[in-house]
Amino acid sequence: MCAARRRSECFARHKPQGFSQRKRAKIFHSNFMQGKKLAAITVAVLLIAPMLVFARANLLDNTTVSGGGGSTAGSSGGIYTDPGGRGGGGGNLPQVVPPPVIKIGDRVVVISATGARVRNAPIEYPVKPTPGGLPGGSGTGKFGMTAGMLLGAVLGVQPNGAKGTVIEGPRSGVLQYKSNYTWWKVDFDTGVDGWVAAQLIQPVTPSPIQPPPPVQPPVRPPTPANPVIKIGDRVVVISATGARVRNAPIEYVLPPSSSKAGMVQPEPPGTIRGVQPQGARGTVIGGPDNGSAYGGSQFTWWKVDFDTGVDGWVAAQLIQPVSASPTPTNPVLPNKPASNPQTSLGSSRTGGNGRSGTIGGGVTPYTPIKPPGVTPLPTPAPTTPVECQKIYDQLSSRAVRMLTLYDNLLQRDISDAERIRVRLASYRERTMTSVTTYEDRIAAMIDRLRTTVQTPEEEQLLNNLEAKVTAALQNRRLAIQGSLDRAENTIVSMLDEKRLTLTNVIQEQRQFLEGSLRQFLEECSSLVNQAITNREKARAARQISMSYRRQLHSITRSFSSRFREVMRSFSREYRSVLREASSEIRTAMRSREITNMFREFFRQTQQWRRSKRVR
Repeated sequence: MCAARRRSECFARHKPQGFSQRKRAKIFHSNFMQGKKLAAITVAVLLIAPMLVFARANLLDNTTVSGGGGSTAGSSGGIYTDPGGRGGGGGNLPQVVPPPVIKIGDRVVVISATGARVRNAPIEYPVKPTPGGLPGGSGTGKFGMTAGMLLGAVLGVQPNGAKGTVIEGPRSGVLQYKSNYTWWKVDFDTGVDGWVAAQLIQPVTPSPIQPPPPVQPPVRPPTPANPVIKIGDRVVVISATGARVRNAPIEYVLPPSSSKAGMVQPEPPGTIRGVQPQGARGTVIGGPDNGSAYGGSQFTWWKVDFDTGVDGWVAAQLIQPVSASPTPTNPVLPNKPASNPQTSLGSSRTGGNGRSGTIGGGVTPYTPIKPPGVTPLPTPAPTTPVECQKIYDQLSSRAVRMLTLYDNLLQRDISDAERIRVRLASYRERTMTSVTTYEDRIAAMIDRLRTTVQTPEEEQLLNNLEAKVTAALQNRRLAIQGSLDRAENTIVSMLDEKRLTLTNVIQEQRQFLEGSLRQFLEECSSLVNQAITNREKARAARQISMSYRRQLHSITRSFSSRFREVMRSFSREYRSVLREASSEIRTAMRSREITNMFREFFRQTQQWRRSKRVR
């Protein structure tokens, strides 16, 4: 017996060495955790073992695995996706070739050598639905399934070449189960009907591809008859602005896609290789050709091997045989036709020095044009018309370079417009895909609610909800499509207006340059007949040329300023239209109307069930 007055003192006096309440709690906690882990392992084994047995007995018998990965097909009808790409080629589902375009009502044919498995639901792996997972109140749900059937079960196999009619689709899953493939429901002429993967079928008569509209050649004014030229003749360039040398007998640049075998070549037919100045000589080695291989041309072309510089095809109006005496031509600057915006993706993008960046979400940045210098050139005394023509040629070469820059800027703007159209189409596709996904989720939710209906009154409430939701979804889709259409129409009209403005500006600059050159030639020619010394004539000609170069400098600065303002204005309006369309679409997608409909349905259902229990 312990003689201590308190029990705690007695326990402290006779307790074993090292024993305490903390240690007892620690031992208890350790034993409890070991028991908990053992229980968790037992439960996991009990849950996984039946699943493995079911898979081995029903899904994995006679499984074939081959090749480089993606999916595995078994004789039981299961098509399984391997996320890591370790499986075979998929048996019936080729992974490389994309499916052709199919729509409801098309006649299709099976193209798989091993046939096409026909399933009762658009899903590639059989799953057993829950007892209440089938829609409808009776024992048979959608797709003709009973409560005991598997979703995705194989109804049969249609052989290669079997034909049928598409009656439903496309789908990428059923209920809460999603699929990695696109499925079409096909009513075959013979045998079983059901859902077939899109990769296994194709239209019987695919829609023919519409060829692109032919590029219309620009209308040129009639030209005078050319002197007789033949192969082997020596010719000379007679145009005051030089002769453009092209790689093909055609006066406009064809799109790269028009080349043979669909191959994109580095130089589309009609590309300008360079410019031969007036007086350049060469030998005719080919021609004549009117561009019949490229859709026809309004000019006759000769292939010339020039003594210096680039060689190629030159219009017959710009050359004449050396034996004929060349005469000075009127100052007419080159007028390059504007290309078709749908066929100008291969245009060059040459520009001067300047800043770079992105304007308007994909618009090529504007590169400011560097004005030509005004340093005076050595100017001979204009004692004869030929010497005036030489001075004129020096000045006109600068005008030709400026017009080439203008043409390159216009070509670059056409390429930008095409990229903007592609970006708008991609934005529409992504938006409508999101809308379709949301509608599928709402439909699946209504199907799940239908499985919980207990009375005819609740079924009536659900039918009313489905009608209201369907109308709301239709209005939502129409509102989003309207926003997209308005944005696309506005941007397309803006692109057309911008191109028209730039074309008018370039045409104004060309006319101004032609007028200045004509005025210089007249003033220089008037110096020839004046009774002054050659030194005074040279000084006067130098002053005239300096005045013209100052005018060219002023023209360039004016064009650069106007071009920059047009591009900036378009960029601001383009971004504003996109922001407005995105705001409207975001508002339509975030609408709480459909959510409130579901809440009202749940409230009415609970109120009905509560009143029924009270009665």
